[in-house]
Amino acid sequence: MLEHHLIDVLHTWIFPVTLGNGKKLFEESTQAQGWQLTDATISTTGVIIASYVPAGNVKTGSFVPDKVSEAEITRRNKLAKE
Repeated sequence: MLEHHLIDVLHTWIFPVTLGNGKKLFEESTQAQGWQLTDATISTTGVIIASYVPAGNVKTGSFVPDKVSEAEITRRNKLAKE
């Protein structure tokens, strides 16, 4: 269904445990696709329940901001002195 873009809403349940080797969430043939978060809830046991809708092609680029904030410069200077 993912391969043919037939999913209208994708619901994920993320459990806060590490088990080692596990099952892959998506098969190797799954095509890259962007998803937009529409709803998220955290249960009393810490499970994250998130809902996504298709958001088109994957947007590539950098997550580094164009301009570094004063707070970040101060943080970097403090680390450099340690």
